[in-house]
Amino acid sequence: PEVDAMPKSGTAPGVGGPVRSMAGHFEVRYAADSDPILVNTMHSWVISLRRPDGASVEDARITVSGDMPAHGHGMPTQPEMTEALGGGDYRIEGMKFQMAGAWEVYLDIVDAAGLADRVVLPLRFE
Repeated sequence: PEVDAMPKSGTAPGVGGPVRSMAGHFEVRYAADSDPILVNTMHSWVISLRRPDGASVEDARITVSGDMPAHGHGMPTQPEMTEALGGGDYRIEGMKFQMAGAWEVYLDIVDAAGLADRVVLPLRFE
């Protein structure tokens, strides 16, 4: 039987948001260093982390992961938050998506006071 393979090329929008965190503590916007984002291309993002009232969130710890739910696999890289840029902006390096289709990027955020929440960013590469 033939396997329904997803294409290994495609693009997704390089900017998005705001997306509210699951418990409502944070909002995130993102901007990739390329727009559109290309499949199979290493790139970095700058995310802007805010409270729902618009206040920037400084000194946060952010862990990044991703998943392709329909395929049951994650990203081929281990992205990291590498730099706090100030004003609630953070650089994420090591982003790569290896095929077209629906992805979710997970940002697990802990603020300076220890408040933790998750942001789920949906991406579709077509």
